[in-house]
Amino acid sequence: MSTFVLVAGLTFLFVFGAALGMRPSPRQAQLARLRAAATARGLRVRVAPATPGGQISPNLVVYVLSWRLEQLEQARELRFQAVLEPSGGWRAQAPPGLEQEHLIGILGDLPAGVTELTAVADGLAARWDERGAEHEVERLAAALVTLREACLGGGNRSSPAQGRT
Repeated sequence: MSTFVLVAGLTFLFVFGAALGMRPSPRQAQLARLRAAATARGLRVRVAPATPGGQISPNLVVYVLSWRLEQLEQARELRFQAVLEPSGGWRAQAPPGLEQEHLIGILGDLPAGVTELTAVADGLAARWDERGAEHEVERLAAALVTLREACLGGGNRSSPAQGRT
């Protein structure tokens, strides 16, 4: 009888332990919530491949707001990059048609942890460390929509919170 209880107990611990091992960590759950919030707001999330050591740098996560169809031709010509300097200031030159003061205001609306904005082939990309809450994703999406429309015009036809940007 005691052997049966021992085997049953070990089996239970083995199965229960395996199930606990499959649960996401609190950080993984937070990242999933942030990325789901981004998707709901029309952003795509790209995670860069791991380095040769197997580590993924938090600075290699990019949130992308796609260009709208009518903006594609004009977007091909857009050259824009804003980089957060170690001193805390932004190094950026406003693209043609956008006043530098307006750009500074948009950059000021970004959540903490955004270190770079870049115009890429398929949209505006923001490099973010994902250290904020879900409401920070809304701030990021709103800033990207504002920047996209300021750079390329065309008027925002829907709210960034609706995910149809």
